[in-house]
Amino acid sequence: MQHTVITNVVGRPIKVDTPEGEMALLVGFKPREATRALELLGKELGIFVERRERGRPGDFAGLSDAELEAKLVQTLVDRGLPEEQARALYSPRRVRIGGTA
Repeated sequence: MQHTVITNVVGRPIKVDTPEGEMALLVGFKPREATRALELLGKELGIFVERRERGRPGDFAGLSDAELEAKLVQTLVDRGLPEEQARALYSPRRVRIGGTA
């Protein structure tokens, strides 16, 4: 992570005594830089999923639940998932507002 040596007004590092009686330099931690570094590392390693909207606004607004499910299942099948598994993702666990069905 990013640490910065703290200096006095003249630009010299500030030295402090540790609990063990040793001399050490006073350092500051920059959490924003560390957070950004971790974010970039996560993107490089593919840890984060970038979500994007597909199609134009309203493309799916006119579809019934069954039609929307059929499109989703077909998309999964087109991407290589067996149809039985694709249907299992949507059919048995329909969620309604206020609880599960």
